[in-house]
Amino acid sequence: MNRRVAELLDLARMQIGQLDIKPEPLEIDKVIAEVTEQLEIIFASKKQILILEAPSSLPKVNADRGKIEQVLYNLLSNANKFSPTGSEITLKARNVGKKVIIEVEDSASPITAREKSRIFDPYYRSEDSMKRERFPGLGLGLSVSKRIVELHQGEIWVKNKAGRGNVFAFSLATSRSDN
Repeated sequence: MNRRVAELLDLARMQIGQLDIKPEPLEIDKVIAEVTEQLEIIFASKKQILILEAPSSLPKVNADRGKIEQVLYNLLSNANKFSPTGSEITLKARNVGKKVIIEVEDSASPITAREKSRIFDPYYRSEDSMKRERFPGLGLGLSVSKRIVELHQGEIWVKNKAGRGNVFAFSLATSRSDN
């Protein structure tokens, strides 16, 4: 309930242009490790395996820790919710030029091209009524995540994974001191 209220407040702040970030040099590898550790219980409850693929150290990013944690929670909890019991979810992080790319690969049903065009819209939920009934939510997590990433001058996207599943990814600029 607290998460839903926070998402509604963030959406309201987004709509009036008051969703602020306070970026600072951030050790993103440590943030990823902490968030994945905190979410282990939700993956264990569905007998899912969460795989972390990241180098032992990544460059610092210029980011608001709390907001980036929120993006990671949204993407990982969606992967957990929409992937079947016993499946694998992979979180990958890598340095590409002056950016860090973070990807969450789920084992969910592939998102259609039509859904991809709307998935980051506020209140959007699947066009499949059965899916909407089985998976409660307000349809705000991805919209808020998109705005947070954009406030960091990053990008967020979704693509289908070969075989089964989807990849939700976002980029963050590395800190000036690490360039």
